[in-house]
Amino acid sequence: MNTNLIIFRQAPYGTSYTGEGIRVLSSLGAFEVGCSVLFIDDGVFSLMKNQNPEALEMKSLGKVLESLLEFGVQDILVSTESLNQRGIQKEELIDVDVQFVNNKEIRRIMQQSRNILMF
Repeated sequence: MNTNLIIFRQAPYGTSYTGEGIRVLSSLGAFEVGCSVLFIDDGVFSLMKNQNPEALEMKSLGKVLESLLEFGVQDILVSTESLNQRGIQKEELIDVDVQFVNNKEIRRIMQQSRNILMF
């Protein structure tokens, strides 16, 4: 892989982590810095369909995440263990081309990554 890896571990709403991570992705894309994105732990909630964060007075991140490839993201990776632990089915995720990876694959990807940023 030998690329930059952005990891989303936090729930998409209630903190600024996911929003800040998306801003970093857009900045990297503007400078044509290639990266891959991994959604793990509560970060997998970021990819859920039909998000409704208006009750929290926040904007939905779903539409932004659907355009990740436009930010220059090379791979969108999702932890199968994180999905399973949270009872999330693959069909419940937004319509983006993702690769489902297990913990062993995640370790390999992290070892091969040049830089890792975690949100």
